[in-house]
Amino acid sequence: MFRRAVLFLLLLFIASVFAVRGQELRRVAPRLRDPVHGDTNAKRLARGLPLLPPARRKNIEASRTEAARRAQASDTNVWMGKLQVADSNGTTLGYLALADYGNRYTVREESDAATFTASLNPQSGMTFRNNNPQTPYPYLAGLIEPDVILRWMKTTSAILGGSASKSSPNNKPQLAMSEPQVVSIDGMQFETAIWSCNSTGGLTPDGWTDRDGGQPELFIVWDGMSQTIYLTADRDGVVANNPDPHVVTLSLSSN
Repeated sequence: MFRRAVLFLLLLFIASVFAVRGQELRRVAPRLRDPVHGDTNAKRLARGLPLLPPARRKNIEASRTEAARRAQASDTNVWMGKLQVADSNGTTLGYLALADYGNRYTVREESDAATFTASLNPQSGMTFRNNNPQTPYPYLAGLIEPDVILRWMKTTSAILGGSASKSSPNNKPQLAMSEPQVVSIDGMQFETAIWSCNSTGGLTPDGWTDRDGGQPELFIVWDGMSQTIYLTADRDGVVANNPDPHVVTLSLSSN
């Protein structure tokens, strides 16, 4: 009888110890779920099953942040928008748009403006592409008569038009005699990689290379009567020989 009582008390003590230990484990065990049964560690302990191994969880937020950084880094090199036209006092005159006959650019209201895409890296030798898929000559180009050298001949100029292909930085005027027609004005030569952009978004046509390799300082003149934009080294001469001239600047629009 005495032995039975001792055995009973021993079993009762062991059971109480396991019960207390199980409660402690349930309090501290992470509530991980069995991927098969959906059990937590607490339920598994209650059934006498071993604990689940620690789960290796991928840091989803960190991976999203890293992906966003990579995407932002790649997107910062590409600009898309409209090109704003201002006079010499900085007053906005309008935005760059194709003229009615489509072979050159002029100045129009923002609602009629063309939308361009350009790589802002590098900052010189930039080429702008018109995003309108219906435009046969999407690259913004300076178009010039063959054999004309801007810095030598007074009153000479290039016309701001379009080309079907782009040129590389520092290239001389490209021949456009192949078929189909490469430029928007027949018989002209073209350059596209002629722009640089400053820290405020202002554009300068300082990448123009003459036929003999010279790189003159160019000015932009818009003639409202002929709806033509000229690139010229002789600003005063072009102004004097056009009926409604405006010396203008181009910049990346923030709109």
